[in-house]
Amino acid sequence: TVTPEGLAAPASDTPDAPLKDQTQKRAVHLEADAQALAVFPHGGLQKASFTVRALRATLDGQPERMILPAGTKIVATSTGLTEKTYTVNGQPAAPDVEPLLKLAISLDDPEHNDQMIFGPKKTVAVGETWQPDTAVIQQTLGKEFNASATTTGLMKLEAVHGQGSDQVADVSGTVTMTGLQPPLPPQFTTKEGSFKVVLGGSIPATRHGLRKETLASNMHFVSEAAGPNAATMVITIDGLNKSATVLVFP
Repeated sequence: TVTPEGLAAPASDTPDAPLKDQTQKRAVHLEADAQALAVFPHGGLQKASFTVRALRATLDGQPERMILPAGTKIVATSTGLTEKTYTVNGQPAAPDVEPLLKLAISLDDPEHNDQMIFGPKKTVAVGETWQPDTAVIQQTLGKEFNASATTTGLMKLEAVHGQGSDQVADVSGTVTMTGLQPPLPPQFTTKEGSFKVVLGGSIPATRHGLRKETLASNMHFVSEAAGPNAATMVITIDGLNKSATVLVFP
């Protein structure tokens, strides 16, 4: 079994011994003062600096540990559809720190921002639903999975609180992709491949107050390849990711 983090079950000295499932759970907590340094023409965030108040992480339920001290300067830059770069105090982020920053910091890509992908194309009423731009979602994720897929999705305006500049909109949504192929060697044939994302958020009309975003994603892949002595090798990849972001605007 291979997890999304690329961990493979260790080889066994006993040829017929079953593979052992391996999972890895990470939790990252970042508090920082952020400043936009560059934006794309479509309004999405391209580059930002973060002055750390606290950056903590835990692995597999172990006690939380401090990753970077208060005052550390992080600069994140979007360099492509899925590529991001991170510097820490002017130097490239260390190999053990970069994956944690990827989990904690989100930027837009050069062609689209969240509103263009998930937002409605017209004004909607409370309780009304709309389809996100599934073609763009497929294009963004397709680079990683290297395959065409069937993409469906539905967003909904759940509620609206307040008025004018104090208005806050609660939204929810689900996007599902099927027919995906993970980046495995060519001798493997993908039998199953799916990716599901459940979204939620409380979005203020203006940049003050709190902006809350939640995301839960599930991926599932099953691939096969011919093994020795007419055996069949099966690789199963299952991944679960949950994140919650609270943005406090000054």
